Amino acid sequence: MENKTIKKLLLIISIISIFILIIFAVKSNPKEISLEKLNNLTISDEGKSIKTTGIIEKSNYRSNLIAINLKNSTIQFILFSKKFIYFEKDVKVGLTGKIEFYNNHPQIIIDKIEILN
Repeated sequence: MENKTIKKLLLIISIISIFILIIFAVKSNPKEISLEKLNNLTISDEGKSIKTTGIIEKSNYRSNLIAINLKNSTIQFILFSKKFIYFEKDVKVGLTGKIEFYNNHPQIIIDKIEILN
């Protein structure tokens, strides 16, 4: 192959690769969902990534696990952590995680949590 042909081919491959990366970046962002919609999850939602905000109503600490309940939500948010983390009541948080079902009840396994106050 000629040097020009190789350069053109590499340029085309690079452009296609950039478009593929952009598509993956857009699709991999979790869907923003309200707490009201989270209260109506079905088994077909399992495995989906979500993002939501809410106010902490209570949190329970067990070994390697923190269960967080938000106001106006029936869903439990689970954070696996070997460290003790204290979450104050009435603090606004942003949560990103994955929908899972445990004993036929939906829960969100937290990937990321941030304090919004």
